[in-house]
Amino acid sequence: MQRKWLTTIGTTLTALVILTSPGLAAEGPTLPAGSEMVTTVMAGPIHGQMMILEGQLAKDQAGNYILDGRVLLGDSALLEPLIGQSIWVLGTHEGGETSLKVNVARIERPITMNRMLPQFISVDGDLVTFDAKPYMHKGTLMLPLRAVVEAAGGKVEWDGLAQRAYVLLSDRTAYFTIGQSNAELHIHNALMRNNQIAMDQQVVLMNGRMYISADALSNVLGMVEVVSTDASELTIRSVAAQFEANEVDPLPVDLEPVDPQAVDLSYTLSWSGTTLHVEGKASIPDVHFAVLLDDQVIAQSDAQVKEGVYLTNILVEGGAFQAGQLELQISDPATGEVLVSTPTGNHHR
Repeated sequence: MQRKWLTTIGTTLTALVILTSPGLAAEGPTLPAGSEMVTTVMAGPIHGQMMILEGQLAKDQAGNYILDGRVLLGDSALLEPLIGQSIWVLGTHEGGETSLKVNVARIERPITMNRMLPQFISVDGDLVTFDAKPYMHKGTLMLPLRAVVEAAGGKVEWDGLAQRAYVLLSDRTAYFTIGQSNAELHIHNALMRNNQIAMDQQVVLMNGRMYISADALSNVLGMVEVVSTDASELTIRSVAAQFEANEVDPLPVDLEPVDPQAVDLSYTLSWSGTTLHVEGKASIPDVHFAVLLDDQVIAQSDAQVKEGVYLTNILVEGGAFQAGQLELQISDPATGEVLVSTPTGNHHR
């Protein structure tokens, strides 16, 4: 999965995004005759409501920090250096329904390549212990693969004959080969048409350890950097930690049914780079998902319903976002009946 962020970032890549499009709440799902769905939709944001924004940070003539059309209220020491960059912000709504102000609680961004060598690197809050130190190569931070992956709860296996490493991490598997500037990526339960992901530097074997360029942490391994005023530390959040944080934080668009026993299906949507994350409740054994562009299926996935709950990740390759509005269809694979048809909302690139 090529998890590209905004084109202004170039080769720096993805951060976690939660769907906040007002179009989703306004249009709502379309159900066939005989189907039933109950949802809770608010007319507009309320004071203190959790919001997740993504886009390129700007500053207006009044000195306000602007992201995704909203004014960010927060530490200027964090925001000022990020002007012109693509970032991900978690915050709370300030004011009434028509207010555009958001109090910033957390900022994340794709892991950058061109930076000073950090003195400390942490993953999900724990400092990483390296037996082979990171280094800089032509302005690019190079990191030992095994240490970072294992710190994120993943596994690395080495194939000496093929001179490549196999990585199993959260929702993905990846292959890194010595001397190659592409990695092979597979997202679990996602259809991929191109799984060769470019990296800024070739994979290197040095002192018995495989090194990858820092951008691979984002575009291959799905991690993001937590922004801090301390430039000496690189703070990384893994994919697993991102989704765990989503489960704790209230979703900005909540489509949970009021009474799960009285409905056939419910869902919530969130974006992680170019992967659409769908979860909810269903009264059928299996659920099929299809993402459409101009009535053509461009990505699809299936999920089993366990104890009434399902979740799935659907990879949508980058070019589709620039071609038009995407639509998600949720159907019963046993009958082929489409249960829900809804826009996925805007995904900033």
